[in-house]
Amino acid sequence: MGVIVLSSAVGFDGVVTQPTHDNLNANANIQVGDVDVANGNPVPVSDAGGSITTDMLSFIDTNNSTTTPLSGGQTFTGTATNLLPFQAITIQILTDGNSTVDGMKFEFSIDGTNWDDIYLFTYTAANGSRRFQFSPTSKFFRVVFDAAAGGPGTQSFIRLQTLLHPTAVLTTIHRVGDDTSPDRSAQLMKTVLLA
Repeated sequence: MGVIVLSSAVGFDGVVTQPTHDNLNANANIQVGDVDVANGNPVPVSDAGGSITTDMLSFIDTNNSTTTPLSGGQTFTGTATNLLPFQAITIQILTDGNSTVDGMKFEFSIDGTNWDDIYLFTYTAANGSRRFQFSPTSKFFRVVFDAAAGGPGTQSFIRLQTLLHPTAVLTTIHRVGDDTSPDRSAQLMKTVLLA
């Protein structure tokens, strides 16, 4: 197994050559899209039957994370992040200001311009921290938070962080005794018993 050390902070595009079992060279273009990767962050690479795969870690998507509070009526709009290297997105938010109705938005786009697939939620500060998980549905993703007008939407703090994962993640875990809500994550499973 070799290790590639990324020297570019954004949009690294490089070629790696590593011998395979047949003593051939396997070339792999490694692109980390719009992800902010710290200098010197190693990405392990392994030879898997003639192809090269990377064992990437999860990354903080700085395009769609913020700690800058909003005033009532203001909007945080993240910028398009390329999701092609990733299989899952998780977002955590905690703030003391409410969103508008359906003002917590997770948007997907095939071109980074037209946001056609949008998941809408309402953030209520009194309910505390929220977590969201998604599988990519298009190439690009962004977060939008519309603060409610006036005092209820004014924030003294916000901690909004988006993580991008190279593998799938489970939905939010809820205790059996917790109340259910149509605004919370769930997985639908069908089961068939045959005799």
